Amino acid sequence: MSRPNGRRNTDFEAKRVALARRARVEWLRGGAGMSLRELAESMGDSLTNLRHYFGDRDGLIEAITEESHREAGPYLSLASVPQGATAEEALRSYFSMFLVAWEQFNVGRLHEVGIGEGLGDHRLGPAYVNHLLEPSLQADRKS
Repeated sequence: MSRPNGRRNTDFEAKRVALARRARVEWLRGGAGMSLRELAESMGDSLTNLRHYFGDRDGLIEAITEESHREAGPYLSLASVPQGATAEEALRSYFSMFLVAWEQFNVGRLHEVGIGEGLGDHRLGPAYVNHLLEPSLQADRKS
């Protein structure tokens, strides 16, 4: 039996998340400005499939930033708890964690490409700021 029009597959969100994660790898490799077609080709997926799940290129980039923020949540929470008995120890701990994230989890490249996408773009600028930049900056202020 087929699905009624306008109704999504039960695994729609899981597939959307998986696609956003795969697209993030290619987006970080290719950099800001990759077209939706280029992203689809580099992922080995179809343009039609990406449009189905994200609508357009901006929708995909927004989903990438949202998923990146969601995945970073536990790490941002950890970074928000001061480690050490003194302010110096707490700052050293925070920046050590940030450096690990920068080097091992591509946080630096994520910000680089996010800034490149967001500068001057009324939709992607706020997505970058809200999902990537502000959470990174606010992590040390939650304590």
